[in-house]
Amino acid sequence: MDEKLYYLLVGTLFGTFLGWFLGLFSPIISSFIMRVRQKSEIKKGIYNELNEVKLRMAMAVHLLSPHFVSYNRELLTWLQPYLEEYDRLYAGNLAQSNRKILEELTDEQFNAVAAIKLSEKPRQSYHLKQYSLPFLECHVGSLAIFDAEFQRKLMEIKTQISLLNEEMSMSRFYFEKTFDNLSEGNYRIIDNNLSETYQHVAGMLRRLVDKISKFIDT
Repeated sequence: MDEKLYYLLVGTLFGTFLGWFLGLFSPIISSFIMRVRQKSEIKKGIYNELNEVKLRMAMAVHLLSPHFVSYNRELLTWLQPYLEEYDRLYAGNLAQSNRKILEELTDEQFNAVAAIKLSEKPRQSYHLKQYSLPFLECHVGSLAIFDAEFQRKLMEIKTQISLLNEEMSMSRFYFEKTFDNLSEGNYRIIDNNLSETYQHVAGMLRRLVDKISKFIDT
């Protein structure tokens, strides 16, 4: 067989095979690429939304101290990375003040500052805002593209946020009751219930901040 004819036939057969291959598998390849891109975009959106919620929760813990969260070095050390991230995003200076207290005060001085904060700052009632995850809610139907462990951890966070919101609804109920015309005894009961609810909320907030941070970082 003539060499030119041979290469012509080979080229024709290869072109035919390549066309058949691309025609058969192009939709599959295209679908795979779109799936990978969609997964990346959804994951990024979920992480961004959770990170914002995490920072808001950390700020709420900061807000609830010192009356409903123990004001100590452990708390300020826990808060520091979240304050730094918050300041980077929103141009604040909370982290600098917090670091100064941690680094410059002796234990005796720190305890004195904590006592002053507790005595001078009037105990307040807070109308705590609930947390929502609209981006996640819009993409719940697409979570099947993620592995089972990712879905499990995400749904666990979502469930715990729902439980937190329920507890915050209870705090709002007690908060609003403080404006009612109550006897001194009933007011004291409502006020104690409100304090206990704030303390419970603060604990739930801290645990959720830690859980979300771990989820995003893995």
